[in-house]
Amino acid sequence: PGLYQLRLRAEVGGVVRKAAFSLRLNAPQMTASLMPQTLSVYQGREGSLTLRVRGAARGTYALALKDAITGGFISWASLSPASITLEGGEQEVGLTLRVAASAPLGTHSLALVLLGPGSAEVPLSVTVLQPTFHATLDRTSFAIAPGRSATATLTLSTEGGYSGTLGVYLVGNGADRFSLAPNQVNTGVRNWGLVLSAAADAPAGAYALEVVLTDGIITRRIPIAVSVVAP
Repeated sequence: PGLYQLRLRAEVGGVVRKAAFSLRLNAPQMTASLMPQTLSVYQGREGSLTLRVRGAARGTYALALKDAITGGFISWASLSPASITLEGGEQEVGLTLRVAASAPLGTHSLALVLLGPGSAEVPLSVTVLQPTFHATLDRTSFAIAPGRSATATLTLSTEGGYSGTLGVYLVGNGADRFSLAPNQVNTGVRNWGLVLSAAADAPAGAYALEVVLTDGIITRRIPIAVSVVAP
């Protein structure tokens, strides 16, 4: 690229003509795009991107992520590799976006920045999700005599690599007349046998209760209907 001063010489029938002129050569315009342009990633996990670059000058380019609104570079996510070498023409590069376990939840408008012999910014929307768990019971209706028990299967599933120990208890009007065992479960085991027991002095009647599972931050509630019946 640059400005060049040139001379043109032409000869026709012994007549020579000369002319001076300037020639400016511009560097090819660098453009870049990402696939996908929107990405959802759990805290502490990673996602994949494909960067397509066209018209870049040859050389090594550093990669970084910045907040598209504030313009500041972010620390809660990173790219691997952190730099790429471009050979000109059109080129595709696979990237891994890693999100820190402490990354702020929600959708963030970012820009992927390429810095090297040339520069470019590519918009990217990243939604950070919280790893979580879900819980279901194979039955939600129980008929129990005072002092007796009933069983159900509690099934746990997780998302985003979640793991942890959950407290299990009952809430609702009259919940103190019943007990659950076990009172702790671990998401490392998918199916648990849950035992619901009625106190010996539990009054007959219908109770609308909830089985609550929590790690202290995330809570799941499963409504159950319990009838205490005469033995």
